[in-house]
Amino acid sequence: LQAQDVKKAFVLGENEEAYEKLSREHARTLLAVSKNDPSEALANWFETMRALEQYAASIDFDIKGLKVLMHVFWNENGSIRNIGYFIMPDSRNYKEEDLSALFASFARQHSSEVTSDRKFSHYTNVSFPTFVEPNNN
Repeated sequence: LQAQDVKKAFVLGENEEAYEKLSREHARTLLAVSKNDPSEALANWFETMRALEQYAASIDFDIKGLKVLMHVFWNENGSIRNIGYFIMPDSRNYKEEDLSALFASFARQHSSEVTSDRKFSHYTNVSFPTFVEPNNN
């Protein structure tokens, strides 16, 4: 199995071998790409999550109450290569195929302003709606 065999959006744990290869290829963290500034990394992450919320709203997909463990993999140019996710037990009920379709279509159309000389990723828990606004001092 190759990392390119992983679907655009996939459930974490379904294809461990390809996921591990994808993780190695995207070993640089969003924090490192954000000049090791936690505030900048958080702002960059929330930009992506706000864009996801706006995209979901634009296609009438209600993600309020969704809680997932999410691993986003970016290409050097800021485009999203893949999104891995796991629905948390305390999340509102969603069908995996519906979330996979949402995340895959979002990944195909969204590109971050954050770029790097290497592929990068970020792995964290996410709850929607996102209420936190980064403090841009």
